[in-house]
Amino acid sequence: MRSILYLFITCGAVQMYYPWWSMVIMAFIIGFIFIEENSDTIVFVKAFTGVALLWFLCAAIQFFTNSHIIATRIAELFSLPHPFLTVVVSGAIGGIVGGTAALSGCQLRQAIFE
Repeated sequence: MRSILYLFITCGAVQMYYPWWSMVIMAFIIGFIFIEENSDTIVFVKAFTGVALLWFLCAAIQFFTNSHIIATRIAELFSLPHPFLTVVVSGAIGGIVGGTAALSGCQLRQAIFE
């Protein structure tokens, strides 16, 4: 649970000042330092949850504050049936990218120290 919170806070703080892909670097560092799991699936799920929640929350805030304008246009562009699906897809993409980065960091630590 701690690692999910670390990912949520650090990735959110970094993305406020740097490009979106800076989240990958932070997820890698968090995976390398803090996530102490032996199962790759658990590492991926923890990182996926932390980053997906962050991206879902940010996309949901933008969805509700701008009267659905951007989400509607993106949904039309990708032929999605409902504009809110852009929020769900954004969270899933962020979760996959963050989970992969944290898993890579955890596996690097295992390769070096074990």
